[in-house]
This record gives sequence, structure tokens and C-alpha cells, in this order.
Amino acid sequence: LRYETHEEPLKDYKEVIKRSFKPLKIGDIYVIPPWCEKKSEKKCIVIEPGMAFGTGRHETTKIMMLLMRKVEFEEREVLDVGCGSGILSLYAYILGARKVLAIDNDEYACSSAKKNVALNMAHSVEVKKEDLRELDGEFDIVLANLDMNTFKGHMGRIASATRKKGTIILSGILESEKKELLRYLGDLEVEREKKLGGWAGLIL
Repeated sequence: LRYETHEEPLKDYKEVIKRSFKPLKIGDIYVIPPWCEKKSEKKCIVIEPGMAFGTGRHETTKIMMLLMRKVEFEEREVLDVGCGSGILSLYAYILGARKVLAIDNDEYACSSAKKNVALNMAHSVEVKKEDLRELDGEFDIVLANLDMNTFKGHMGRIASATRKKGTIILSGILESEKKELLRYLGDLEVEREKKLGGWAGLIL
């Protein structure tokens, strides 16, 4: 067996990350990293890139934020299930939500979300390490950017966490999975749909 070895030059990964994460416009808002200057005339969400999902680059995050613009958040109580970086909770806060509860069962995601909440000074956003099955209470709006397996096992629980005449905004499914998802919706009605890059999102 023949092999060769090559030594890679040392990289400053902090600088690599800074070059990779530039301000990103989604709808009416900019998602920016902490090292970019926040311009007062523009609405911004500050997200520190890390291991938690939700820097705004993925299609499902964009779908969620574009659908959120179609819903009235003013003075509403919001639940963000599987919050990741907290980007959707922070957008709900900007849209006027009175109270936002962001939950995730991953310790790192919760740590990341808490850091981003502090960076944005979003005082009405609370982050908890909690499983959806342990959750008490009902909310006006539930945000769920998850995956098909989670929806398959927990769609009923997501629906029961939503107040009567409340709204669920979901994504994380492929366009090809939409028909399967509809089987788990029960009495929920599809109000609006958004597709982007082979992914789909719904307002229920």
C-alpha cells in the first residue's frame, strides 16, 4: 500500500468564518453576525454562527421567516419548538410578539439561543431546555421548523399546544413529503404554502 502525507497550512478559522458569514437579507430583515455593524435604519437579527441550526442560510429557515411575515404577531404568545439558534423566536419578537417561549431538547442549541437572545436584547424571549412532550400551556402561534419524523410522531402534541383559532407555521419537510404530512394534520386547515429549493412550508 502506497500513501503520501501532506501538511496543511494552519488556518485562522475565526477569519474563515468571518469571510463566510456576510449579512443576509430575508424579506424585510437582515440576519447579521456579531462582527458586522448594525445599521439603525434597518431591521436586523444578530446571530452568532455556531453548531446550532438556524443562521438563515437554509431554505427552511427562509421559508419560515417569509411565512411569518404573513401572520399577525402583535401581542401574541408564541412557542418556538426546536428553536436551534433562536432565529425564529427573535423574528417573532421583532414582529411584536408579547411573549416567546423557545424550547429545544439539545443543550448546545439552548446555550446558542440564549446567547443570541442576549445579543439582540430580546427581553420577552425565554429559552428552555425542554421536550415537547413535557410542555404545558397553549399558545397563539406555534413555530415548528422540524423534520418529517418529528411531525409524524408529535403533530398531535404540536396541535394541542396551539390555542383554538391559533396558528401553526411549519417547515423542514421536502416538497415530496407534503402529501404524507397532510395525513397527520387532523382538523388543521392549510391556509398558505411556500416552496423554496425543493423544501416546503405551511401556515395552518
